[in-house]
Amino acid sequence: MTRLTEIETGAMTDEQRRFYDWMAAGPWERLEGPFKVLLHSPRLADAVNQVNQFLRGEGTLSKRIRELVILINARHWETEIEWLSHEPQARKAGLDDAVIAALAQGLEPDFRADDEAAVHAFCRELLETRWVADATFARARDAVGEEGLIEVVCTLGLYAMLSLVLNAFEVPLGPGMSTPISERRGPGGPR
Repeated sequence: MTRLTEIETGAMTDEQRRFYDWMAAGPWERLEGPFKVLLHSPRLADAVNQVNQFLRGEGTLSKRIRELVILINARHWETEIEWLSHEPQARKAGLDDAVIAALAQGLEPDFRADDEAAVHAFCRELLETRWVADATFARARDAVGEEGLIEVVCTLGLYAMLSLVLNAFEVPLGPGMSTPISERRGPGGPR
């Protein structure tokens, strides 16, 4: 890692080792991205992961909408690791390739699904202005329901936090990796 000392497995505290082992035994098979940073604070890493697990496995949002929200966030914060991790998941969840490509380029996608367009407008407005107009709110609520809209906001917030962790600690992509947003970033921020 660029700004933090990497914690070797032999030097981990018991709490760090428990979290590391849990992540390695799960679907991730290794500790990467923001959780590699958060391992320095294992109780926080566990709390963040519990929210993540709820939103990914127990929430009411469809995977397609959840992955859309995550890609909107990754593009907004120019978080390459987040984009690289979630672009294939978004595709697998049914998000159209043209929508993914437009998001990567920072363009307004031509949505075919009304729920995607409503959630995109809601997220963009919230990220860009820090507020949401009544009409934008109502459209998104009608698309995903009240509980779903709460999950949209919390997913956006969780992944904004993870993006800030990745960006502040300059967690690099692996060797030879790149994303459609890579050319816009360099160490220390946007070029």
